Amino acid sequence: MCFASVYPEYVNRIVLLDQGHLKLPRFPISEFGLFGYVIPVISLMERLLGDKLIKRIKMFFISDDDNNSSNTNEKQLRDFCEKFKLEESDYINKALMEEVPFTGEGLRFMFGYYRLNLPKILQKISRPCLLIYASFKDIDEERARITDNAVNKLNPTSNLKLFKIDSHHYVHWADEKCLVEIKEFLGYPQNEILEG
Repeated sequence: MCFASVYPEYVNRIVLLDQGHLKLPRFPISEFGLFGYVIPVISLMERLLGDKLIKRIKMFFISDDDNNSSNTNEKQLRDFCEKFKLEESDYINKALMEEVPFTGEGLRFMFGYYRLNLPKILQKISRPCLLIYASFKDIDEERARITDNAVNKLNPTSNLKLFKIDSHHYVHWADEKCLVEIKEFLGYPQNEILEG
């Protein structure tokens, strides 16, 4: 997204999956619980101190489970799918098994990402852009309201196409319409869209 906004000449089209329309909350309580109240302070300190701080705090963010998650079990798959209202599949199981380990560099990336104003970056993209977003309808009514407000605040542009899916964050697993929409946006012939 950032690359497309700064270097449009190197981008033909961009597809965003439930990303770019919402500004990240200043205090990310839903992701981190009460610890979310100190994230802005840690983010500021990381900006000033960089790797020196990361080396000291990464043990609080990176558990041994993150480093040893080379396999998943049926309960993890079932719990994940129940939480996000998805049907269990081999594809989701494989994605969970091959999850990228979280590192100190990943932690720095997370803090940098936290400081971005995603809707502002989205509006700077001049190339054709498809944003497929989750409505959270009948899943999380507060998040659904926030999402609806954020989408309505976007300034319509000729290159930005919005596509709503009534699901949770994992839109590409929640509804086949997502893949059909992506293939159509990328210019696949109609018969290839249906055959997949």
